[in-house]
Amino acid sequence: MRSGWAGSGPPHWRYFSGPVCVGLFLASLYMLHYTWAAHEGQGRVGTWTATRVVHLRDSKYYGRFVSDDGAEVREDIRLEHPDSALAPGESVRAVDIGRSSVAVLGGDEWELAAGIAAVSGLVSAAWVLTVPLAPVVRLVFRRREAPPDSPSIPAPARRRSPRPTPARRLAEIQAIADDADHRFDELLSHLHTELQPEPQPAAPDTRPAPSDPM
Repeated sequence: MRSGWAGSGPPHWRYFSGPVCVGLFLASLYMLHYTWAAHEGQGRVGTWTATRVVHLRDSKYYGRFVSDDGAEVREDIRLEHPDSALAPGESVRAVDIGRSSVAVLGGDEWELAAGIAAVSGLVSAAWVLTVPLAPVVRLVFRRREAPPDSPSIPAPARRRSPRPTPARRLAEIQAIADDADHRFDELLSHLHTELQPEPQPAAPDTRPAPSDPM
């Protein structure tokens, strides 16, 4: 029997593409949370100054962050998603939202995060409906496609015959006994007729006739 996890669709959809989209959807929600916070300045706002640039597959910028009130100073902190390339000594307005890096104040990275969340969310919903919840979805559609039950017509109530009285029962028994006695008399009469011997025919007279005297 197929389990509910097996669902429908090709194996790469059930075991790879769908789960990957679910993970991407959750990651994009987290990304949307902190990018929107950076866009709105929901954190400790300050100035970040670049101190070094690491060039790998993409450039990573590290620097010194100082909050506007001077209460927070973070050395060698990475700046996420700068709007343009930065050289050591350049400064940008940034916001610390409590992560291991700071973000550009008022950045538009939340738009990318929202787009990824929308697309991956739709794909994740389709995967959930066609794989983990496939038995439930089938059951719902089967119930909708089933023809409505015809209204049941109640069976007519059986009328109970009145309970016979003792006198009526005695009369019925007497009628049965009379009928049996009559049938018994007919049987005896029939037997008597069958057993009665049949009459034998008379034997012919073989004596010679007397002669007349002369």
